[in-house]
Amino acid sequence: MGEIIRKIEKIKIGGSEFDIELNKSTVSKDKREIHVQNEKFRLALDEKEFVQMACAVLLAKKQFDILKGREQE
Repeated sequence: MGEIIRKIEKIKIGGSEFDIELNKSTVSKDKREIHVQNEKFRLALDEKEFVQMACAVLLAKKQFDILKGREQE
């Protein structure tokens, strides 16, 4: 695992809490990784992959809210 640069945020998904951390990459010294982790799980993504995943999650939530009739105006 790379060295932690800083903790970005704590999030809750379902009943589980996850830390989101910015880390130095273990592959390249010029790149950085985002780790989404807790005591039982760790997902390491480069910054570009993390942004893509975050956008997909936000879009999925928006679509879900529209389907459930909870769209915000």
